[in-house]
Amino acid sequence: MDNFSLLTTPWLPVRVKDGSTGKLDPVNLEYENVVV
Repeated sequence: MDNFSLLTTPWLPVRVKDGSTGKLDPVNLEYENVVV
């Protein structure tokens, strides 16, 4: 079984300033382009 960490695995849906969406790991929430 693979290791899964809620802190380091990108799973959180986000929208960035250019309008695109994606998934981000919670440790990178301070990333400046995240708006939602």
